[in-house]
Amino acid sequence: MGEEAYKLLENTVERWLGRSAVQRIDPVTPDASLRRYFRITLRAAEPSSVVAMIFDSVACPEYDVGQAVRTDDACVELTRFFRSYGIAVPELLYDARDLSVLLIEDLGDRLLIDALLEAVSGAVPQAEAQIETYYQQAVDQLVRLQSIPRESASFVFNRAFKAETYCREMFEFLDFVLRPVRISESEEKEVKSFFGCLAQTLDACPKVLAHRDFHSWNLLIDQQDRVRVIDFQDALLSTRCYDIVGLLNDRDTDAALGEERYERLLNYFSERIGSPPSWRDEYRRVLLQRDLKVAGRFCKLSRNRGLVHYERWVPGTLRRIMRTLAAICSEAAAEPFFVSFYALLQDKLGELAVSCSGAGAGKQA
Repeated sequence: MGEEAYKLLENTVERWLGRSAVQRIDPVTPDASLRRYFRITLRAAEPSSVVAMIFDSVACPEYDVGQAVRTDDACVELTRFFRSYGIAVPELLYDARDLSVLLIEDLGDRLLIDALLEAVSGAVPQAEAQIETYYQQAVDQLVRLQSIPRESASFVFNRAFKAETYCREMFEFLDFVLRPVRISESEEKEVKSFFGCLAQTLDACPKVLAHRDFHSWNLLIDQQDRVRVIDFQDALLSTRCYDIVGLLNDRDTDAALGEERYERLLNYFSERIGSPPSWRDEYRRVLLQRDLKVAGRFCKLSRNRGLVHYERWVPGTLRRIMRTLAAICSEAAAEPFFVSFYALLQDKLGELAVSCSGAGAGKQA
């Protein structure tokens, strides 16, 4: 790590504890974030380690409805707010927003995805027996999040997904997946029309509080075997299916879970929220919108930011898009715009798989 960051964190700890106590500072590998994370091992202190977040940007994400709240302010307020409702987020230990630093509880390094891959590989014998329990814990957390009363005094209930948000996200699929294979002007017009129709459908769904990025890379398993929730600063109102879609499908999670476990977890969620049978229709449409965004986003991250490891998940996401469209089109009351979009992608799929993920097209997670 750079000397400037080291001095910043050393000074922050000294302000917090009133003395110099840094024994070691190690970077924690970030994802596609505008924040940097460091583990600070402390000398003769309790706790013996903390995690530091350095904000390289505090710009709030774009929302079409709601107030603009800086990311660091959102982290602080939502940490306190969510903990008051029993959401298992890390404790905020020291607030140094004037230095663009927060010190938070160290939950360790074991991600939920690590536990899933251990179970799938058979490398850890007991992992197979535990993995479904971990995912049920995760479902319990998102259900608890959805249950927070809307009259609660928090800015988070004043911002929401709207049709414009859904469209903007899906346009990355057009920009980074479809345009590189030179779709025609009429095909592009058809795609934009489809995005608009799907976005309006989702905007009409009932809204609940959502984490927005609730997946196996943003869930940690602590030393007490509890699933803990991180990266929650972008929470907002969205569909009831948004977080469960992320949990069970992000990257190639669905394939790693396997069909039977996937269905059990989906049913567990349905039972916990008391959903009517028709909620599966909403689930498919949310899954489709999110996967269109994700396929475009991963191609964008690879091309524009050099994060080429995201390429490995593009083929699986494309396959899931096609499966979801096939399922929607098989519904008795499927809207015609789904059928025409499905036909367009069927025509383009061979080119898509090569074009959007380049040399990584054959790689799997």
